[in-house]
Amino acid sequence: MDKVLRVGIIGAGSIAQYHCEAIEKLDCMKLIAVSSRNSERASRMAEQFNAEAVYTDYNELLRNPDIDAVVIATPTFTHSEIIKKAINSGKHVFCEKPPAMTVVQTVECTKLAEELGRVLMFGFVCRFSGRVQLLKKLIEEGRLGNIYFAEAVRIKDVTNINGWFVNKDKARGGELFDACIHEIDQVLYLMGYPKPKYVSAVWSHENSNLSERVKDVEFDWVSAENSKEENTIETLVSAFISFEDGGAFSIKSGRNMFIDKNERGYTLLGSKAGIKFDGDEIRLTEINGDSNLETVTITAPDLGDEFVSEFSHFADCCIKGTVCACPNDEAVQLMTIMDAIYESAEKGEPVFIN
Repeated sequence: MDKVLRVGIIGAGSIAQYHCEAIEKLDCMKLIAVSSRNSERASRMAEQFNAEAVYTDYNELLRNPDIDAVVIATPTFTHSEIIKKAINSGKHVFCEKPPAMTVVQTVECTKLAEELGRVLMFGFVCRFSGRVQLLKKLIEEGRLGNIYFAEAVRIKDVTNINGWFVNKDKARGGELFDACIHEIDQVLYLMGYPKPKYVSAVWSHENSNLSERVKDVEFDWVSAENSKEENTIETLVSAFISFEDGGAFSIKSGRNMFIDKNERGYTLLGSKAGIKFDGDEIRLTEINGDSNLETVTITAPDLGDEFVSEFSHFADCCIKGTVCACPNDEAVQLMTIMDAIYESAEKGEPVFIN
């Protein structure tokens, strides 16, 4: 393979724009083609990023012998099918999160990639930020001691989203599954992905039409197809995860609720210190030299654009055989937890994980 990874992107929505901007900044990657059922958006994106080919059928893109790898930036319900077709066509694959609709689909994809020797990397971009890498370093150095509890939150007030994002048969879930999955992955990553024992969760579908009752709400996230779908996703999930090592993890996520401000971040409590991260600022609380509790703000190193770092790493995995920083067994474990959360919420009882 050449030292430049030749890439085709499938999807032309909001997240695809971020991906193309990152690829454009890398000498080790070149965008060859764009595919989307929305031909106008695909053509516009191809022109913006100097891609040679435009397709409305992604199967044609997969047949292009000049493409080494594909980037999947399509609705969640399409991920599994496209991943398997791409791998079977000999391409390496980068797929935006969530990995798939279920853990079963995720396992099928990861096993196929392993069997055929293709790179399959899921897009957990937050791992590549300077703040998360600083937290990982502090934890590995033992600064926090034994982490026995974590809490993650991602809640929004009035949110106007469209298309497949609001259809549970296409998106699987709401803020928890599509967005808070980032916070959940970060916490599990920082904790070393402990094995879950059981999950207990509740949910609500209240106020799903709140954006229609409030004036001048801008679209928060736009799909390429911009279709009108019935809103069937949940508006709130509260979950509790117990781990085999005795640790615990509490999660609150939702949108369209009566709150005075949006929240995003997580807290980690250890035997030596605690961390609170609000998405921007890291605050560390520990015992100082005078035996007093002290909270300080920590400045993280600037590692540049997270998407650029993410795609640079993907290229290294494909070209150099670098070990992926987002292991597929962790994606499987994450999806096992997500499945259990929704099963528990629907049944109204805890779900024990084998």
